[in-house]
Amino acid sequence: MEWEQQLSSAFSLQQEVLRYTLCLFASVLVGAGISLLKSPTARHLYSMLSGAALIYFAFGAGILHVLIPSALTYLAMALSPKRCGALAWAINLAYLQYVHFGNMAGPTPPAMDFTGSQMVLFLKLISIAVCYQDYRVKKREDMTPYQVEHALARLPSPLQFLSYVFSLGNLLAGPSIEYAKYEEFIEHKGVWSPTAQPKPCPNGFKQGCIAFLKSLVFMMAFLHLVPRIGISTLFAENYRALPGALKILALFAAGLSSQFKYCFAWTLAEAGYIFAGLGFEGWEATDGKQGQLRPKWSRCSNVSFFKMLFTAESTRMVTVFWNKATGNFLRRYVYERLAGKRRAGFEELMLTQLVNALWHGLAPRYLAFFVNSVFFIQFSSVISRLEGLLPEAAAKSYPWRGLKVLWSNFIVCYIVLAFHIIGVHHTWAIWSTVGFWPNILIIIGSLVGPYVLPAPRRRKEQDGAGKTKAA
Repeated sequence: MEWEQQLSSAFSLQQEVLRYTLCLFASVLVGAGISLLKSPTARHLYSMLSGAALIYFAFGAGILHVLIPSALTYLAMALSPKRCGALAWAINLAYLQYVHFGNMAGPTPPAMDFTGSQMVLFLKLISIAVCYQDYRVKKREDMTPYQVEHALARLPSPLQFLSYVFSLGNLLAGPSIEYAKYEEFIEHKGVWSPTAQPKPCPNGFKQGCIAFLKSLVFMMAFLHLVPRIGISTLFAENYRALPGALKILALFAAGLSSQFKYCFAWTLAEAGYIFAGLGFEGWEATDGKQGQLRPKWSRCSNVSFFKMLFTAESTRMVTVFWNKATGNFLRRYVYERLAGKRRAGFEELMLTQLVNALWHGLAPRYLAFFVNSVFFIQFSSVISRLEGLLPEAAAKSYPWRGLKVLWSNFIVCYIVLAFHIIGVHHTWAIWSTVGFWPNILIIIGSLVGPYVLPAPRRRKEQDGAGKTKAA
């Protein structure tokens, strides 16, 4: 279309990227629109049709990649309810690799394709099938509290299922949500019930506007900073001429700036879900004000960038703030289920990250990133052991805590280069400019540290294992 060509030229965007971006902004309005509907059937229809329209406009025939695995997963749930979870894993993992392979097979990767949306669909289809299977094969006492809360007693109708699949354009940028909570939202149950206690769901206009404005800040940061300090600058001659300390700073800046486009997409999507009401999670006590409550709008939050940047004292904590929905899926449907009733360890973490790598694609760079991430997560426990050697006052001091935050963010920005740079040999070339010292330190420390350092005095961090995700 002529207007698309004009906009593409005006913003220097390829047409595929322009369409995707327009759909992402339109999904905010679509989300706000569902709040005008009261009938559950009308809300299901609206969610399905609007979501399908957005996906079709963004990807055209790519919408077929939604329908094929969705139909196969639904048939598995209907015909084999006691095995549908395992079948969903097989169907969707195979289909996702097929899509990834098709993306890699071309001479050059497309500017925008359906792969990212297929990855969101993968999480949703497996979670709904596994929750449906759980109810039929597990006793309640053998389930975790999370599994009890999300187990599905009945098969969703085709309308309910497709409404969940397309859900207001949710496939554009995620985050994946559990079907049980989605159904409650659509049908005004749970925290969305008009009679919910202590209060019903409030209007989210203010919080939605805040999320929308934050997404614009991330967009401007991406457009302004990436050309100046982005990953491409690491291949320039002036980078190699820098002294070692400035090279480390340049690596940190490049890795950090690469995160802004994800923050933009995820926060913009979150704004739409807040306007819809889906982002509402309940009420919590207000700090310092006895008896007062404030609404929580974090259900569809997929990133807490500034918390990660200023408060993440370990790589384990980074995983709590980044790509939260994927981390939750990996924890609930891979990590915990591999461990069963015993305490999970290094093997479960490695297998979880290998699944994470397969989810992202067949490219060696993903394998390099996620295998390295296992050691980087494990190194958090080594730092905890090292901290045990310090005087307690020093371990609690702001300089030490600030040093840990700085280290955690640097190390994430360092390894994320493997995720973004096409060609593992190019990543090795960049890492070699600083002598691979972060890799060497962390791998040796992770393997040797537990045997030479005493156990930590106390466990101060909630275990975040199994939640490291793509940058």
